[in-house]
Amino acid sequence: MPHFQLNKDSSEPLYKQLAAFFIEEIKNKGGLEKSLKLPTEREISESFAVSRITVRQALKILEDQDLIEREQGKGTFLKPHKLKESGTKLYTLSRVAENGSHAARSKLVSSSLELANDQEKELLGLAEDTYIVVIKRVHYMDDIPVCFEISRFTQDFTFLLGKNFAEESIQTFIEREKNLSFAAPERTIEIVYASKEITHFMDLEPNRPLILMAGITTDSSGSVSFLTQEYLAAEGQKFEI
Repeated sequence: MPHFQLNKDSSEPLYKQLAAFFIEEIKNKGGLEKSLKLPTEREISESFAVSRITVRQALKILEDQDLIEREQGKGTFLKPHKLKESGTKLYTLSRVAENGSHAARSKLVSSSLELANDQEKELLGLAEDTYIVVIKRVHYMDDIPVCFEISRFTQDFTFLLGKNFAEESIQTFIEREKNLSFAAPERTIEIVYASKEITHFMDLEPNRPLILMAGITTDSSGSVSFLTQEYLAAEGQKFEI
């Protein structure tokens, strides 16, 4: 098991820290093609110097997020269908550039506070007349615009306003600055037509068909943290479903 030490002085409960650790481990095992067995409760308890009650609470979070399954008499396993995220990770284009195969960058279009609509209020669990943080960016690969991204956050994320995010993903920034962890987003995919705004910023012909990947991202406790819409120009792109 990887070396990791829980922060017992933190205000975040130990079981949530432990759950966040395992969620990150699951995300890093995206290439696995079959179930992976987790250590036993006793082994986890001894490795992290916590009670088995804490371990059970952490595993309950993973189970509630449909990341693991328990088999009587056999143990606890990662669910294989959760080990591969659908689609491309365009919110981490800056990481693509690190391997030298492509020059990836992003350009901020706007960041603002906007009144949440009915759908946003429902998905984010917000009250009436609540404002949300809306960030729009264009992602480029080798100086070619490939994605128009709209991210929507609750007011807990107003610290994002005014940031550029030209060379760093928003999610990476949040994880580093606020020490938060997120589960792999749940995505839906559909074909849509480019709006006037997207046409303008991605330099496309009017009504161009695009692939829309809409994502809902939760934190380690299972609460919805933010929504994303990624409008993809598909030529030359490879998608894994």
